[in-house]
Amino acid sequence: MDTKQLITFVTLSEEKNYSKVAQKLNYASSTLMEHVRSLEEELGCRLTEREGKYTVLTGAGKEFLNYAQKMLILQKQAKEAVETSDGTDRVRIATAESIGQYSLARLFNEYTLHYPESETIIKVGNCSMFPEMLLNKQIELGYVYGMSNFRAQGIESVPLFWEPLHFVVQPDHPLAQYDEVKAEDFAKERFALTYEDCCYAMALKEMLARQGVSPKAQNHLGSVNMIKSYIKQNRCVALLPRAVIKEDLAKGNLCCLNWSGEEFTALAQVLYLKGRALTEPMQRLLDLSVKYAKTRSSARLRNVNAQTRPERSVRNTFPIANMSRLYN
Repeated sequence: MDTKQLITFVTLSEEKNYSKVAQKLNYASSTLMEHVRSLEEELGCRLTEREGKYTVLTGAGKEFLNYAQKMLILQKQAKEAVETSDGTDRVRIATAESIGQYSLARLFNEYTLHYPESETIIKVGNCSMFPEMLLNKQIELGYVYGMSNFRAQGIESVPLFWEPLHFVVQPDHPLAQYDEVKAEDFAKERFALTYEDCCYAMALKEMLARQGVSPKAQNHLGSVNMIKSYIKQNRCVALLPRAVIKEDLAKGNLCCLNWSGEEFTALAQVLYLKGRALTEPMQRLLDLSVKYAKTRSSARLRNVNAQTRPERSVRNTFPIANMSRLYN
C-alpha cells in the first residue's frame, strides 16, 4: 500500500462519494476506485460497499480506517522531520522586533553561544503573520506577543511571561506633567503604533472606542525603534512594551504617563505546529525559553515586591496577579 491509496481511502470515508473525492484530490474516479481495489487485494477483504447512492465502509473498512489515519500522520511527521533537518542542525525562528531585540535578545544570544554548531535563522516581522508561516513550514518557531494565550487550529502555544505595556512620551510633553492621565486626555493626541493588527495596538483602539475617544491621528510605523524616534520628533504618544523603553527611561529620553485606566500587559509566547515531532534544536530552544522565562519572571516579581514607592515614570508596575497564572 502507498500514500496515495491511503489518502484516497481516508477521503472516501469522509465524502462517501467517488465524484466528490475526485474533485477534492484531482484524480479520475476510475483511478480512485483502483486505489481502493488495490488496498482490498493487499488486505484480502472488502473495505467499502454501496449503500444507496453512497459508498460506505464495511466492518473491516472501519477497522482499517484507524490504522490508515495513523499511517498518514506518521508519514507526515517523517516528511517534516526530514524537511526541517535537511542534514543540518537548524532552527528557523520568526520574532517581533520588540521580542527579538529587547525582551528575548539575551535568550537568543545564549542559545547561539551554547550551541554554535546549530544553524539559527531569525526573521523579524509582524506577529500576525507567524501562524501562516508555521503552517506553510517557513519557520519552526514563532515568538509572539498576545493579549492572551494564542489559540488557533493546528498551532501549539507555550506561554513564557507577561510583559507590561506603558504609554510613553517625550519628557516635555504636556501629558507628562499630569498627575493622572485618563482616556479622554488622548482625544487630541497623535499615536505612533507598530502594525494595524498588532495585538496591543488593537487592544488600545478597542479601549479608546469603548471610552468614545478618537485620537487626532494614528500612525503605524512597523518598527518600535522607528516609533521611539518618531516620539522624539513629533511629540506623539506610543504604547510600548517595558523592555523596549527600559534604557530610554533610565536615560531620561522618554517617560511613562501616569495612566489611571486599565492595565495593558502582553503575553510573550512561543508558537509551533501542533502534533509535529520536535527536532533537537527546537526542543533545546523551547526548554531554554521556558527556563529563561521563569528566571526573568522571578526577578521581576522580586523587583516589584521590593519597590515600596514607585516613581511616577514607572507607576504602572507589572501585575503580580497575571504572573501567578503562569508560575506558582
